Amino acid sequence: MPRTVFIVEDTRSHAILFDNLLRARGHNVVHGEGGWETIAAIRDTRPHLVLMDIKLPMVSGLDLVKALKDDGELKGIPVIAVTAHAMEADRVRCLAAGFDDYVAKPIDALNFLNRVDLILSGIDSLG
Repeated sequence: MPRTVFIVEDTRSHAILFDNLLRARGHNVVHGEGGWETIAAIRDTRPHLVLMDIKLPMVSGLDLVKALKDDGELKGIPVIAVTAHAMEADRVRCLAAGFDDYVAKPIDALNFLNRVDLILSGIDSLG
């Protein structure tokens, strides 16, 4: 079943790569700019999953995920951090901030898709 994935990524080449991989798997893809307006765009889109960079030009992905998880309507949407901050402490910090999973850049395409599938299969099992 196709799912909608919302990508919050400011590096164009990364956004295109993620888009191509997800569309090849049959998913619908929506892109966000990465500022505070991202919250409203996610509310309007109601994606099944959000992929979010941490280092964004207008607001930190850590602040955005906190806002999503604090929002009663949006807190159930899983969010995966996709970031170049690749140290173990970065992973721990992302998960503590509210991310549901973490993928380090540069991504391994198969690992990336497996992580996405794992999160989406959890949604499928919920109904």
